[in-house]
Amino acid sequence: MLYIDGTNFDIQLEKCKEYFRELFPIFDKVQKIDSMINDDEIDALFKGFDSLYLNVKIEPLNRSLKI
Repeated sequence: MLYIDGTNFDIQLEKCKEYFRELFPIFDKVQKIDSMINDDEIDALFKGFDSLYLNVKIEPLNRSLKI
């Protein structure tokens, strides 16, 4: 079992971010324009993509991954 602590938190967080960017490409695009739009506009964007992403199956991260 992999434990997350202060020594590997940043690495694991970045791996999770990359995983979600692959599953939901819109996250990467929203992150790029985040400084230009407000929170309500971001919420409206995600509401428009609800039906598209409701059927995405989230797979567990690769267990053989070594740190």
